Amino acid sequence: RDEIFIEITPKLHSAKTGKTVWSEVESTKEYRYAGSFGNSRASLSKYITATISKTIRKAIDEAKPVLTSVSAGEGIVTEAKGKLSITSDPSRAKVYLNDVYYGLTPFASEVDAGIYELTLKSVGFKNSKEKLSIRKSEVTEIDVKFEKE
Repeated sequence: RDEIFIEITPKLHSAKTGKTVWSEVESTKEYRYAGSFGNSRASLSKYITATISKTIRKAIDEAKPVLTSVSAGEGIVTEAKGKLSITSDPSRAKVYLNDVYYGLTPFASEVDAGIYELTLKSVGFKNSKEKLSIRKSEVTEIDVKFEKE
């Protein structure tokens, strides 16, 4: 039995800012029986190519609403949202996503799906920075323990 697992992460970037405006993980996992005589390199290549193609088509279908809104001149409008939950020790740290202030920890909110630079700031402690991916219909949880300056 042959098994194949393919995962791709397509991204759309704004031509003006260069920032990621949409990102999605698409994966395909399939199995097939090799048959009584096994597989040739050509049949394996064809199988892998078809599976990659199927995964890419799924990703393009997911991106169509974003691509349509951009081509219509509406700017980037996505309905894809995920949830972001942030806790910190100590609490009441300032939350910044892509240098935009969002509130204090503990923080929980729906956020547009995409890639973000998260910065947490608390007086008397070193800033905490990391990149994170908010995925459609998923919860991203972050727990930060600050280091003293």
